[in-house]
Amino acid sequence: MRLADDRRGRIPFALVGVVLLVASATFSAALSTRGPAVSDHSVEAAMEQTEATALATLRASVDDAATEAARDPVTAPANTSAGRVLNESGTLRDYLRVRIYVAARRHLSRVETRRGDVVATATLPATPTPNALRAAKRRVSVEAVDGGASLRATVANVTLEASREGSTVARERTSVTVVVSNPVLALHERTATYERRLNADPLEGAGLGRRLTARLYPVTWARGYAQHYGLPITNVLGNRHVALSANGAALQLQRRTFGRADPDGWTGLRGATARTLASDLNEPMPFAVPKVNAAATKAARDSNGAGTSEPRTSGTGRSETPVGRTLAVGVNASAERAYLDVVANGGNGTVGRTLAAAYTVDARLETTVRPVAAGSPPSPTPPGQNWTLAGERTDRSVTVSAANAPSPSVSGSEVVADRFGRRVVVEGEVTRRWRQGRAVTRTTATWTESYRVGVAVVVERPRDDAVPTRPIQPAFERGGALDGPNLADVPPRAVDRLVDAQGGRDAVARRVALDGALTTTAAIEGDRPERLRPWVLADLASLRERVRNLSTNASAGAVGSGRANPPGALADRVRDRRPALLDAPETYDGAADRARVAARAAYLDAVVEQLERRADETSSANDGLESALDDAGAGTPTRVERIYEQALTPADPARTESEGLTMVPDAEPAYLSRSAVSGSEMAGVEENGSYYPLATRNVNLFAVPYGDAADTVLDGVFGRPDAVPLETAARSLRAANRTLRATDDERLARNRDRLEDEVRHSLWVVDERLMGTLARYAGLTHAEQTAAVADARARWSGLGRQGLATANGSFARAVAAEAAARAELDATERDLLGVAVRDSVRRSLRARGSWTPQPPTNRTVDRTRHVARTAISEAVSTSGPDALVRAKDRWVGEALGDVPAGLPVLPAPGYWYATANVWTVTVEGSYGRFAVRTPRAASTPGIDVTYVRDGDWVALDVDGDGRRERLGRDERLSFSVQTVVVVVVPPNGNGVGDVDGDADERSDGWSSAGPG
Repeated sequence: MRLADDRRGRIPFALVGVVLLVASATFSAALSTRGPAVSDHSVEAAMEQTEATALATLRASVDDAATEAARDPVTAPANTSAGRVLNESGTLRDYLRVRIYVAARRHLSRVETRRGDVVATATLPATPTPNALRAAKRRVSVEAVDGGASLRATVANVTLEASREGSTVARERTSVTVVVSNPVLALHERTATYERRLNADPLEGAGLGRRLTARLYPVTWARGYAQHYGLPITNVLGNRHVALSANGAALQLQRRTFGRADPDGWTGLRGATARTLASDLNEPMPFAVPKVNAAATKAARDSNGAGTSEPRTSGTGRSETPVGRTLAVGVNASAERAYLDVVANGGNGTVGRTLAAAYTVDARLETTVRPVAAGSPPSPTPPGQNWTLAGERTDRSVTVSAANAPSPSVSGSEVVADRFGRRVVVEGEVTRRWRQGRAVTRTTATWTESYRVGVAVVVERPRDDAVPTRPIQPAFERGGALDGPNLADVPPRAVDRLVDAQGGRDAVARRVALDGALTTTAAIEGDRPERLRPWVLADLASLRERVRNLSTNASAGAVGSGRANPPGALADRVRDRRPALLDAPETYDGAADRARVAARAAYLDAVVEQLERRADETSSANDGLESALDDAGAGTPTRVERIYEQALTPADPARTESEGLTMVPDAEPAYLSRSAVSGSEMAGVEENGSYYPLATRNVNLFAVPYGDAADTVLDGVFGRPDAVPLETAARSLRAANRTLRATDDERLARNRDRLEDEVRHSLWVVDERLMGTLARYAGLTHAEQTAAVADARARWSGLGRQGLATANGSFARAVAAEAAARAELDATERDLLGVAVRDSVRRSLRARGSWTPQPPTNRTVDRTRHVARTAISEAVSTSGPDALVRAKDRWVGEALGDVPAGLPVLPAPGYWYATANVWTVTVEGSYGRFAVRTPRAASTPGIDVTYVRDGDWVALDVDGDGRRERLGRDERLSFSVQTVVVVVVPPNGNGVGDVDGDADERSDGWSSAGPG
């Protein structure tokens, strides 16, 4: 390493003028000594002249020292006796103070003024030791003035001394303050600010982390959505995109920090953008590009070169990028699952019980008893003295007759089914046996009781806390919504149950009067109209579709970071909208209308229960995602979501911070490439050395098809370690089949065959469950069930296509249609059959048996990729570029375009509401040499001031012994930032993620970034 020269032999132009001035004064004084003796005024004149000369000398010294300090700054003290004089905080300022002092002491040593026999000098104490140097440093203070354009320096303890014939005749100490047009402090602070911003975390203001994130998101989302909609993009986020975005962000920071960016940097960025665009366009594209919507096509087009400029912003300040802010999540299949829950089991299901309850009324006996003639058995009276009661027998004779009686009170909301009164007369006789010795005798006594009994059979109007309390009109008479029985049969049934079945009116009155065992309450079920169940089911089907379309918006960042729980929010939404969904009328149109609303209430309860179950699963998946993010070093879910939100907001406008002071950055290299740079190509690097200006790494968290990260998320929900859903296996199988149509790779064929067996087994699991569903809801025989399923399967050729049709719901619709064609069903029954079939398939796809093992799936995908790449290489080597295009079209486009990617969020049809993926991105870089130049002000002619950071050691002769002491080094500008990119796409489709087999993508210089 070279040591920076202290330029001791170079004399600044300003100092030349000072020396000439001193020489002139000395010459004049010499001439004057040839005349008469000099008066005592010569001491004062010499001192004044020396002070003025010292001022000019110090001004030149400060400017020279500041210029040299900028050219060879010290930002890290050396571990030497001289280096330890500099504080680790404020190192550059301490170094500048030392440099000013050393220059001032050296230059002042040449200042000498003569007036007659008087010699005047200006001196500063020497610095032979580190302690002396530390004291000297403290005698100098520096500060930036004029907005950083100038430097004010004060040097204390400058000694002015006059002597005559070797004897001191005058001495004084003074502090000298000068201001020079030198922006060394401003250049250093602005460069340090730039370096801090280069190392700023994505959540720390508008630094590199945030700007890099803002540039990566539009690129990754556009390419991710294009992949999801069918374009065969194998590497959604590549290191080429990271490098391009990092350089664009760094140049933005230069422009903001210094007022302008290195022009060569923009030139390099434009060239890199063109190369990245060419690389993106050179990705495999099949002849028959799958149909994609306009948004996907535009997204793919806009992603090329998206990292070259700041995101466009609207008037709200939000970025107008392809990044989606929210994701609409609907109730969807939960509405159908709840529907089946309430209508299953025919009349024994929830709806059956609800309808029965709606036509079931509580009836009771209300009674009053008023004594008319009180009587009771007479007390025993012995027939004489010494008689003992040996026993007695009581006989009663009860007579019941019609009579007026007080009527029981009944509330206005109740209906009296029957009312009657009775007079109950009880004739009683008691016979007693008495004993005296062996003698026995009997006595008889009689009495009479009389009661008036009132009885009412009361029928309560139906009550149910699940539905709003409303009047029912008509009630207990035929009519209402379906013109049915309408509980008209309930009152007579109540009378039959509570009166007739207990012996009739007289018997009931007798038992009331005598407090006998009597049933006083009964639940009476009325007849229901034959059309009630179909009518209610049709109403529930309409409500089902209304509920199915309810949705909530979830932040895509929250979904991808595991902070969202849309099913929980949907459950709250259903609760909030329950009154509107029940839609209870102000007056129920008879019992049937109320039964309809009660069925709605039961259904909504079932929907909430389903959503809460999904919410629990989502919570478990979120816990797994949190662990996966932590394992990948992405940080907490909160951090990931905040980074996502920051990416949607522009970092700041194109504001700069160097108004009034021109700063021109000059970086080497101006564009930080991922390729090695040799010392012969660039200053700031040893001639035989080399370094990587930029090193990048991006890790795709959820690799294809699945790995440990996905297992962490899904195992806690589905309990199936090392397994993948049917759709993933089916897509992988289809990709292998397409590849095998163009090649006879035996290893791929073996892997494909094993995967086919697994997919076939998964489809068998689905079909077996369907058989029972078709028997239950369509009444088909086993032969008809088999035929319906087989004919539905035959609509798709190949296990891969059949698996995809099963996963995306197409197969379920086909089975329902085939079954309906074989059964005589009305509209309501056909609707129920369709719901049951779809639900059966969904439940099968969640079952353990329908998931396929990871190993055969992963091996098939890996081999498919290998065969595709090999085919391209062979085509290029044998037939040239045209063959390359054909090979890409045939193998890569079709094979890799089918490979699924990403993490399905709750991957079950109808419940799968998004596919998410996460990339952790790390960027490390270093400039071999970074310089900032500021032209001198017009009023201060001279060379420009240039601040340089190139990693050199800096040495300076601080003690005047002719040897330079090492003070420290100027550290190169280096940085390291990490960010996270989350992409969330709708369910199904190809998902989103890197499918090229390189989930952990590292640039060549990842392990050796920085100058060597």
